[in-house]
Amino acid sequence: MNTHSYRFVCALVSVVTSLLVCASHVSAAILPAAEEGSVHVNHIDLHYRVQGAGETIIFIHGMLSNYQVWDNYTPAFVNKYQVITYSRRNNWPNVNKFLITRDPLAVDRDDIYWLMRHRKILKAHLVGEGYGAAVALAFAARYPTMTSSVSLIEPALLRWLVDEPGQNVAWQQFVDSAYVPAKRDILAASIEPAVKAYVENVQPGDLQTMAPADLSAMYRSVNDLRAALLATGGYPSIDRLDVRKVRIPVLVVIAEKAPASFDAIGREVATITGGGPVDVVKGVNRAMSPASVKDVEASIVSFLGSIPPAVDATAPVVPVVKPMPPAAPTKPTTPPVTAKPTVATPAGKPVDAPVAPATPTGVKPGTSAVPVVPPVPSAPAK
Repeated sequence: MNTHSYRFVCALVSVVTSLLVCASHVSAAILPAAEEGSVHVNHIDLHYRVQGAGETIIFIHGMLSNYQVWDNYTPAFVNKYQVITYSRRNNWPNVNKFLITRDPLAVDRDDIYWLMRHRKILKAHLVGEGYGAAVALAFAARYPTMTSSVSLIEPALLRWLVDEPGQNVAWQQFVDSAYVPAKRDILAASIEPAVKAYVENVQPGDLQTMAPADLSAMYRSVNDLRAALLATGGYPSIDRLDVRKVRIPVLVVIAEKAPASFDAIGREVATITGGGPVDVVKGVNRAMSPASVKDVEASIVSFLGSIPPAVDATAPVVPVVKPMPPAAPTKPTTPPVTAKPTVATPAGKPVDAPVAPATPTGVKPGTSAVPVVPPVPSAPAK
């Protein structure tokens, strides 16, 4: 190669490299702008972020987490969907009054309803991980007409282990190693030991690899764990009978090396909701690990792409009215109306016009079919 050819090739490589770098910056720059703020719904504040346009996807984070856990996932969706990430009521950066409830899972479920109503969203796809996946499933069971699909990343329905064949030991281990000690520490206001007892049992190794900022946010979300441990109805869960009502598209994502209990729960959810796809993320023990972001993202993108778009996806929507309980039956104040028999009408008369009765056989028109009895004369007075 002569000197001129060599210089030409070098210049060409330099131009191509510059174009690729510029293209990468342009692709990053064309992401739609995000709207971030806080909204007051259902008597509490919810911090949220909205980005993109189209059909809505609501991402629901897990226990002791917050809306930022989805930051690496949402760029794959914002150019096609309206993406909403939010922090559940007891999680950072929300500052809401803590309340002990019977079923915090149902409370989180209804917060989504009010968030959608505030945003005038008629229907949405839900994506949840861990405890957030349980919230998504509860919403789909309670509000099926407002749910387009659910993508469940390792749904944390731990109480199901009591009835899972061969998994009762796993439930007892969770109770002894996480639930009881964490609840004891919560009642003693020992926040750090409570969080460690829970996380090290449910998500082993996470605390050691977590960034300081994420760890700080986790401790500031301790009311999330407090709500679950102090719930008067026991550790939050969903009844299988309610889950069986879910008849919309359902995707379950589990990790290849996840504990057998998580695998069993995920596969049962897929079975009783209609046999939807179960995607297994290879080589990891947690589907939400940083190493599996692209795999999980690809599973959800493919799943949503297989669902026909809603007819009214781009149409203006109106606030959804929360269903009211049926009114008590009342006694009818008027007797039931008997339907008027259908009779043939003479040509040229309206359908609802009264029709003269037919003249019986042997009776002259204009005369009565009933014999007329002459009046009996009264006796003359004496």
